[in-house]
Amino acid sequence: MVEDEGIIALELEDRIRSMGHECMGCRARGEEAVDLARIEPPDVVLMDIGLSGAMDGIETALRLREVADVAIVFLTAYADQAILKRALAARPEGWVGKPFRDADLRAALDSAIRERGARREGRPGDAAPAPRE
Repeated sequence: MVEDEGIIALELEDRIRSMGHECMGCRARGEEAVDLARIEPPDVVLMDIGLSGAMDGIETALRLREVADVAIVFLTAYADQAILKRALAARPEGWVGKPFRDADLRAALDSAIRERGARREGRPGDAAPAPRE
């Protein structure tokens, strides 16, 4: 997970574990996430679009795609069309709006895991869901 707001990161980690998924932890900066993915690539990355630092979440997702086979699920409170259009270039497997609901988080994670599995097996997966406005 890449989230720069500590309270949100802790809440997400709790929810992810309660859904039966393992959480490798949270990184607050995109650079840290990319460095970790080179060493120990995760299956799915929950990525806040609005990260502070040198790389926002979109740039981080693009860099992650260069170093590892990961599924990206964006977390966003943004409804700005220019940002969402730019985010689509990162080919996310899912989107979860903030504030997030457990059902939305579960659906996005499950879909991303299925998509990644299908990609690894060479089967075409479902198209990535469009962000809600």
